Amino acid sequence: GPSGHRGNHGAKYVLRVPFRTELERIGSSNGSMRVEGIEGTSKLRTSNGSVRVMRVKGVLDAETSNGSVDLNDHAGAATIRTSNGAVRADGVRGYFEATTSNGSITARLSDPEAGRPVKFDSSNGSITLTMDAIRNNDIRATTSNSSITLRLPTSLAANLRAQTSHSSVTTDFDVNVKPGRLSKDHVEGVIGSGGPLIGLSTSNGSIRVLRM
Repeated sequence: GPSGHRGNHGAKYVLRVPFRTELERIGSSNGSMRVEGIEGTSKLRTSNGSVRVMRVKGVLDAETSNGSVDLNDHAGAATIRTSNGAVRADGVRGYFEATTSNGSITARLSDPEAGRPVKFDSSNGSITLTMDAIRNNDIRATTSNSSITLRLPTSLAANLRAQTSHSSVTTDFDVNVKPGRLSKDHVEGVIGSGGPLIGLSTSNGSIRVLRM
């Protein structure tokens, strides 16, 4: 390091690769990571830093700690994991799964992969999901000490199971409720003609299922 300079030193890498490239493993510690404009499988690992992925097509596996994950204009299966950081996704096309702790999850899925579930898991963070379409996709969202908000197509047909404690469950949709399955904090029933399962669970937070 420079003479007289104390503390840790690091290096910044900028890699320019062909459009179609397999990122078998990109790893760092105590640093952020950004990937953009490629097609191929990407496996990203860092800690104490954020991850940002833009205009990428292909299977994505991204993990960090003490940092946020931002995903924009992605096509392909995406699995996101972080802790002490938020997950933000927009324009996602394909399978999507996100897990965090002490952070919120905000996502908009424009074209989910047909028949595969959408999974969100957080603690001490809110979950907000907007889906432009549902293609026989189960939706599973779990958090604690925060709220869950879903915005879904008007033509929704699904089975709803939503439960909270110390708060309320509300919905814009007409729900055919099973006997004994309706209370301020618990709703279980059928929307429309029924279909995939929407399973929502939180504690100390509200649940809202809204029409787009």
